[in-house]
Amino acid sequence: MQLRSFNDYFGVTSRNYFNRFRFFIGKAHHAIFSSGFYVTAGYLPFHKNWYYGYWKDDGTSGDGTPGYTFEGGKVYGVPNINNFFIDTGLFAGIGF
Repeated sequence: MQLRSFNDYFGVTSRNYFNRFRFFIGKAHHAIFSSGFYVTAGYLPFHKNWYYGYWKDDGTSGDGTPGYTFEGGKVYGVPNINNFFIDTGLFAGIGF
């Protein structure tokens, strides 16, 4: 069983890289280390309802892919999600 809310929102994401470091391993190989941070901001203009239920397998749809529908009922008394949100974080990667 799941508590679900299906919402649409507008968002903007920015990724900023720090300097890339290159390490040489032998004559022909090297590794690149890149890191940075990201900021995501979003706006939720419309509030939708909360539903409590489960995903039901309906067999296959017309194009042969599995078809699922959410079987559930509307839940009252659950507070709405904030209209504006910000997410920040760091990331790092190594490539050969």
